[in-house]
Parts: sequence; C-alpha cells; structure tokens
Amino acid sequence: VKWFHNGFVINNPPKRYKITSRRAENNTSLHTLDIGNVLQRDMGAWKITVSNQVTYVSREMTLKVIPRLVLHLNPTYDFSILRGDKINLQCTVTNPESVFDVTNGSLVITKDGSVLPDVNSSTFSTTWNKYSAMEPDSGRYTCTHSGYHVLVSVSVYVTVIQPEQKRCESEWSEGKLWNATLAGTTKQEPCPAKQKGFATRYCEQHGMWASPSLINCTSKAFTDASSQLDDIIEDGIQNTEKVQKAVNNTLQMMKNITSSTNELSAGDLSSSLDILEKIVDVTNSTGSTIEKEVFYAVIDNVLSANNSKSWTTVSDKTGKDASSILKNMERLSEVVMQSDNVSTTQFTGSNFELTINQTKIDETGIRFPEISTNNVSGNFEQIPTFLELPKQDTKSEKV
Repeated sequence: VKWFHNGFVINNPPKRYKITSRRAENNTSLHTLDIGNVLQRDMGAWKITVSNQVTYVSREMTLKVIPRLVLHLNPTYDFSILRGDKINLQCTVTNPESVFDVTNGSLVITKDGSVLPDVNSSTFSTTWNKYSAMEPDSGRYTCTHSGYHVLVSVSVYVTVIQPEQKRCESEWSEGKLWNATLAGTTKQEPCPAKQKGFATRYCEQHGMWASPSLINCTSKAFTDASSQLDDIIEDGIQNTEKVQKAVNNTLQMMKNITSSTNELSAGDLSSSLDILEKIVDVTNSTGSTIEKEVFYAVIDNVLSANNSKSWTTVSDKTGKDASSILKNMERLSEVVMQSDNVSTTQFTGSNFELTINQTKIDETGIRFPEISTNNVSGNFEQIPTFLELPKQDTKSEKV
C-alpha cells in the first residue's frame, strides 16, 4: 500500500500524517491516512495504490483547502504611550479569500472584553482611535471576526504612562525607532527591513535603554529555506530528487550569503546552525546525496573570526556554540563513511580542515593534518599542532 500527494510518495512521519492498515470484516482490509493540522500545501491530487503479486488497484481524489482566517493588528506588539498621546489601532484581514463564504458578522475590536464603539470599518479592515489617552485606556485590545466559524484573534496590551512614572524616552537604534516605554518592561518591534521576526529592547528600572537584541531577526532567505526543510520533514517526502534539489539549493544560497557577508548577524548565525542540522536530518532519513564541498564551505564561512561577536550573542541567548556545528559535520561524515564506495574526502578552508578516508592501520600510520593538505611547504615545523597514530602491530606474541 502506498500513498501519494501530487505524485510524491508519502512516508509515515511522526508529526502530521498517520498511516494505518488493519484487517476488517469479510476478509477485507482498511487503509487510512489521517492528516493532522491541515495546511494550504496539502491541496492537490491524492492517490492510494494497493498491489500484490496478482493485482493492482488505485483510487484518486482532489483535495481543496480553504485558508484559515488570518488577522493582523497594527501595532503588532504590546506598547506604551505617554498620557495625552493618540492611540491608533488597525485590524486587517490579510487573506480575504478566507471569508468569502462568511455572510454575517464583521471585524470587532474589544478592550478587556468590552466592544469598542466608534470604529471605522470596511469589509476587510477596521480602525479605532483615541485622540488623548488617559490611564483608564490601559488594557488589552483584541480583534476578532464575529461571523467566523471558529475564534481567531490578535491582541496587544497598551500601557498609558503617567508623568510621574519612570520610563525610557523615544530614540533610534539599530535602524528602529524605539518609542517611550515604561521602566522595567521589554519593548518589541518588527525587525529591520528584509528580515523576519521581532527585535527586543529592555527598559531598565532606572529609565535607561539596554542594547537592542536582534537574535530573533533572520534574513528572509534563511527563514524561507528553514520553512521548506520543515515541510519536507513534517510531510515525510521521500522523493530523493526533490529532496536533493531543495537541500543543495539551500546550501548554495547559504554559501553565497555567508561568503559575501563580512559579518553574519546573530539571528542569521543562529538560523544557519538550525538549517545545517535540518539538512543532516533530511539527508540521513532520505538517503539523499548532498554537495559535501558546499556543506563544508558553509561551515567554514560560519566559523569565520569575523562572526565572533555574533557567536558570543548566540551563545549567551540560545546556548548554542561551535560544538553543535561540529557534531552535525561528524554526523554527515558518518553517512559518507557508510557509503559503498568511499573515496578520500578532503576540505581545507580558512577556519578548519577535514579529511575523511579509510586506511589499514596495520599497514600505515595516520597523521592529521597531512603536510600536503595544509597548503604549507614540506617544513614539518610550520604545522603547529597535529595528531599522529603510528602503524599498529597486529601480530601477538605467545608468552
């Protein structure tokens, strides 16, 4: 029994798909595929084939997925304003096709559960303004659609700062305007242009800003690549050609970015570590062939001393360090060694050197790195450190 989605064989991964087969009445069998958390990419042609030595049968169907309502509230994150300033909230339906079959209801903005009057509404957007905010205007503001069949909501908490309260004043930093924020709270803002995620900045108790943190800000190219790998892992795609294309395209993109960027941001460095781990996971589970030289080149670029500041940030904020990248390199090397036709694999970069080879230690010793692979002359003393395992004597003498 095999299941296919848009021509690709579906495995039985542990996350979204569950494939079962069991005996039923009258000497028949029941085969089911359950999809948990249906996504837009599940649309398309589905097919099941059942075969044995005698016969082959198949059935097909087309699945249409109606997108779930997505709301966007601007401002997106909790914020503070000074007393007397204006509050402006705008809620928008970002995918209008999700409500084409909704005939009743509209967008509603509430404060602490009470519906706000005097909103300016259209079919896919609603706006509420308070021109002179006072202390009672502090609270949680939530946007929902009253006619949608399930509850979908977005919300922000607004704090109206009183004149006597400690606060951090508005200022620009890291290309972002950080508006006045109550002391002792963390401010969130959208990431700089061409990055996804959110930036944070803590307002100290005495009313001074700490340095902004952009650890959660990632370049769009890295975010998209990570999502594509997640799709492959979650959907159990076993099409080797498709997996290899996705993996190798991702590696080439990473090589181009990491080699052309003088210093990776902390967010991109952290994302790179996650992507490399996913690549090894996908390669191991599908038996796909990876462009090893490009993989090692990405690692070499990531390990550059130019990224030392970002490495420090990543280590402090996430606990990741260079050992994680070396572990994934070792995992990939194990796959290379397990292949039927092992040939010597060598990589010499600016920040690390790698040799994968097989040898008979009773015939020759092992020295790493070899002088010739270190791009130096034959002068033995020019290599500061090395590892050497002499030839092993396998003959044992009788006592």
